[in-house]
Amino acid sequence: MTTVEVPKSGLADFVLNLARLHKVRHVRSANDELADVVTRLADDAVVTDAIEDLIVELRRSHVIDSATMVSILGNHLEEKKNGRDVQAPFLTGA
Repeated sequence: MTTVEVPKSGLADFVLNLARLHKVRHVRSANDELADVVTRLADDAVVTDAIEDLIVELRRSHVIDSATMVSILGNHLEEKKNGRDVQAPFLTGA
């Protein structure tokens, strides 16, 4: 597992670079499909973006630990909330 210093900004680029370095990419699994069904049945509106999916995939691939995943996700969501998040063009609409 990689020990990383989690930045407070530029999370999309940070996550993309970390995934590229470790050759990790997000591929939807049967569990992802099940989670979507359960969420929909619960009448919930949880929609993740490509960066969030990639952060979870970095954890699933044992590139980062759980605490690091939470830290990266928290900073990424904070950036999105404040309108500072810019995703790579090839990820938008994914």
